Amino acid sequence: MDDKRELLDCLVRNARESTDDLARQTGLDAETVEAYIDELESSGVVRGYQAVVDWDRADADHVEA
Repeated sequence: MDDKRELLDCLVRNARESTDDLARQTGLDAETVEAYIDELESSGVVRGYQAVVDWDRADADHVEA
């Protein structure tokens, strides 16, 4: 599999993974993972990261929307 595609698949599953964890999952070194992420972000392939909230489970007393 293409290294960048594999990295994208990992980011889609969990965008909060550390660089070291992403490196382990993809078999790349951490510096390459960082470079690929920078490239994917600057080229617009990765346009951002977001939280997906289950509002039914959110504690209304502690969360303001």
